Amino acid sequence: MGANDAMSDRFRQIQEIIFGEYADQWNSKFQALEKGIKDLARKTDSRFSELRQVLQASGSELTGEVQKLQAELSSDRQAVSARIETLQSELEAKIEELKQGKIDHDTLGDFLMQWGQQVKG
Repeated sequence: MGANDAMSDRFRQIQEIIFGEYADQWNSKFQALEKGIKDLARKTDSRFSELRQVLQASGSELTGEVQKLQAELSSDRQAVSARIETLQSELEAKIEELKQGKIDHDTLGDFLMQWGQQVKG
């Protein structure tokens, strides 16, 4: 037996004399508490790991949804832009048509005035 073992045995004997069975009860309680704390820490680590995985999956899912919405928005923006260009072209064509119609009205008016003057004499 080494010096440390002898010292440990003596300490244990003194501890038994002074504290008796209370020391054993406290040691048991401390060991139970230590085991409980270790179990709780292990469970907490496990739950944090699960939570981290759920958050990462949710983040990836949200990122995918955002990208999908951005693509749809871009497509809608292009469709609206094309529609605006079409409407603008149609409007310009109608304006030109009205200008042509005005010229025709002016020509018709001049013709009728000339005809009226010829009829008059």
